[in-house]
Amino acid sequence: MQIHTERIVSSSHRLMNPKFTKKQNQKEYGKCYESIHGHNWKIEVDIWGNIKETGMVLNFHKIKDIIDYLDHKHLNDLPEFQEIIPTAENMVEYIINQLFDLGVDGVKVRIYESPESYAEDFKGEIL
Repeated sequence: MQIHTERIVSSSHRLMNPKFTKKQNQKEYGKCYESIHGHNWKIEVDIWGNIKETGMVLNFHKIKDIIDYLDHKHLNDLPEFQEIIPTAENMVEYIINQLFDLGVDGVKVRIYESPESYAEDFKGEIL
């Protein structure tokens, strides 16, 4: 069984690699390094698994809670992003791992940073 949900969250970040010099960060991240900025991230989640005793693959509220944790936050300040750069790609991996740990068979997450740019990945079995 597959379930799907979509949410939009707003959060800010600043892209920088602490291992890079200021010049390297400016070259790699440009405006995203120069200042804190925000996005309205569109997050799409697909989950596969068996229907459990609850009658659900996974309660949609659990998915919502994981995604909404990122809403109206400065991502660089969150403990989960202290060791990694808060890019769309790393946000995808964070959400996938949180959801997969809830005992589903497969998770696919797509995050749109803008209407024309997204990052996507999956973990587990994909139907």
